[in-house]
Amino acid sequence: MVRIFLFDDNRNIVVALRTALQLQGYKVDMFDQPEIAFQRFSASKYDVAIVGAKIMPASPTTIIGGFELVRMIYKADKNTRILLMSESNFNWEDLEKSGIASKVDAFMKKPRGVMKLVSHIEALLKHERQEFAALITFAITTSLIGLADEIVSVTL
Repeated sequence: MVRIFLFDDNRNIVVALRTALQLQGYKVDMFDQPEIAFQRFSASKYDVAIVGAKIMPASPTTIIGGFELVRMIYKADKNTRILLMSESNFNWEDLEKSGIASKVDAFMKKPRGVMKLVSHIEALLKHERQEFAALITFAITTSLIGLADEIVSVTL
């Protein structure tokens, strides 16, 4: 069974997505607190990590935001496929400057339909990370990635 790590600071989103993904047959662990999320990620094995992009630290003493959580996940397990979600459009230059672009396998604007998310998860599970990197490079150099409203994926 495919295991999914789901993190967003909006509890309503994680509850709704967890329920929908479980109905599709996935095993989903949901989190809305970054420190607890990473502790669980480190102690478990996940096939896909879905992370909210604009996660702000929970308190002034918390240092983990969404991008930092992605970095930590990638460092802990380079085989886990990472899907980054955001309520706003992605700015590719900002993602490259932050170092996040090379660590994320797919991008998705939220909220989107659950079936879009499911098809995205299935595509991530079919391809090796190196295949995605080559496709991302091709898509960028040929201006195929539209970062506006649609799901951004290297499964073009």
